[in-house]
Amino acid sequence: MEGRRFCPSCGEDVVVYEVEVERGRQRGREVRCAYCGFSLDWVPPTSLAREGTLIIADDTATLAELLKDYFQGRALFDRIVVARHGGQFLEAAVRCFQNQQAIRLAIVDVRMPVLTGTQAAVAFRWIEQAFGRTSRAPIIFLSALRIDENLQRVMEYCAPAHYVNKSTEGPPEALLDRLYQVAVHLMSQPATEVRPL
Repeated sequence: MEGRRFCPSCGEDVVVYEVEVERGRQRGREVRCAYCGFSLDWVPPTSLAREGTLIIADDTATLAELLKDYFQGRALFDRIVVARHGGQFLEAAVRCFQNQQAIRLAIVDVRMPVLTGTQAAVAFRWIEQAFGRTSRAPIIFLSALRIDENLQRVMEYCAPAHYVNKSTEGPPEALLDRLYQVAVHLMSQPATEVRPL
C-alpha cells in the first residue's frame, strides 16, 4: 500500500509504505512513514503503568514547562525532571542512576547550549552502559529543523530513538499530542538491551 498519511513524528503528511512485522508472537503489517520509518497504524494500549522518570532537556523554558505540565497530567511517570541544556540532562541521568531510579523516557531538544541534544544523547548511552543498565531508555529528539543525515545516524546509534518536528504551525497542543503518541509508542515497545558501544 502506498499513499499519504499524517506522520506525528515528522509533523506533516508523508508518503507511507507497509511492512510485515512481528510483535511478540503475533505477525502483522504496519503502515510506516517513508521518511522516518515511524509506525502510523499502531494503536496505543489503553493504559500504561505509571513508573520511572521522564527527563525533558530543552533550553526554551516555556516549552520545557509546557511539556512537564502536559506529561504530569497524563500520569505516565513517577517523576519528571527538566534540564535546560545537555550538561544538565547528563547530570540528571547520573543522579537517577545513582539513586537506582529508572529513566523511562528522555525528550531532548537537538539544539541546546553547552552540549547539543545529539552530543548529550550519545554520552547518555555511554552513561547507561557505565551504570550497568540492562535496557536502554527511549529518546525523542525535538527540533524545528527537518531531520538530516547526521541526526539519522545519531538516532540509529542511540536507538530506541525517534524524531519529532517542533512544527510552528497549529496550536501547541498539536505538538504535545504528537509527542504523546510517539512517547507511548516508544514505551510500549519491547525493551532494547544495552549493548557494548
